[in-house]
Amino acid sequence: MFGRLSQRASFLCVCTTALAVALALPETRSEACSCGGPNLDVLTPAKPEGVPTNTRVRVLLPAVGQGQAFPTLTLRVHGGADVTARSRIYPDVAVSILELAPAAPLAPSTRYDIAVVDASTHPSTTVMSTFVTGTTADVAAPVLDALGSVSSHKNVHFGGGDCSIQGPWVTMDGVRAHDPGRDGAELVFAVWARTAQGVLDTNRPPDTLLAPSRHRLTIGRSSLCDNRDFPLQGPIASLAIAVMDEAGNASPPRRFSIDVSRSSP
Repeated sequence: MFGRLSQRASFLCVCTTALAVALALPETRSEACSCGGPNLDVLTPAKPEGVPTNTRVRVLLPAVGQGQAFPTLTLRVHGGADVTARSRIYPDVAVSILELAPAAPLAPSTRYDIAVVDASTHPSTTVMSTFVTGTTADVAAPVLDALGSVSSHKNVHFGGGDCSIQGPWVTMDGVRAHDPGRDGAELVFAVWARTAQGVLDTNRPPDTLLAPSRHRLTIGRSSLCDNRDFPLQGPIASLAIAVMDEAGNASPPRRFSIDVSRSSP
C-alpha cells in the first residue's frame, strides 16, 4: 500500500473565471489561477496499530518563511517520555518532509504519540497522531517491480486559468512495487538526481520522497499548484529510483536517463 504522500502533499488548484460582456462586442474571457496550500500532516505510520517496532515517522510540513524555523516535532510514549530520534528534512519549494528515525527499536505493543511542541502556545504540545506498535521489526526490503512507461513533458503553451507551466516534468506510468514481508507496508519512492559535481550518488540519502497516484509517479513540477519542484538537470536528466517502506528498508536503486528538453514522442 502506498502512503498518503501524493494525496496529502498536492496543492488544491482552483481556477476562477471572470466574464466581461460589452454591448455589440464579443464576450471576452480572463482567467486566474488560485492554489491552496497543504496542511501539517502525518504521512507514516498511517495505520493505527500493528506498526513495525523500527518504523520511521514522516510528517508533511508546509513551507516556512526565510529565517523561520520548522515546527518542533517529537515522538513520545503515550503519557511518557520522548523517544530519541535522528531527524532529516527533505525540502521542497512549498512543502517539506521531516523524517524521525528512532535511535533504538520502539517497545512492542506500546502506544506512541506524534506531537508538535510550541512553547508559545497553551497547551504547548498538540498530538497530531497516535499509533500502537506490533511485536516485530520489519527487516525485509520492498521490491521495485516495474518503472512503467517513463515520459518527459514540456508545454509549448502555458499560463492562465488552467494553472499550467512550461515544465519540464517526468511521469512514470505503471510504476509498481510490493513488500514481500508485509502486504500492508506503507511504501514511498526515494529519488536521487546528480550532485552539483554531476555525480549520481545513491550511497547518500535521497533528495526527496514521493508516492504515486494510481500507479503514476510524477517527478518535477507539473503545474503552478504542484508544490513539488524536483530539479531536473537537463537537457538529459539522470535519475535513480528506489522503493522504501516506513521502516527505511529500500530496494536497490534503478537508474535511468531521459531527455527533458522536450516532450517525449
